[in-house]
Amino acid sequence: MDTIPGNDFDRLLFFEAARKTAEVNYAKDPLDAD
Repeated sequence: MDTIPGNDFDRLLFFEAARKTAEVNYAKDPLDAD
């Protein structure tokens, strides 16, 4: 585990934001792999 408090939370927020971005992009164009 990481020794820096809050690091996991920051990572969680980052990946959640990335997931939402990918979800929006997929909704716009499901066949676009990028």
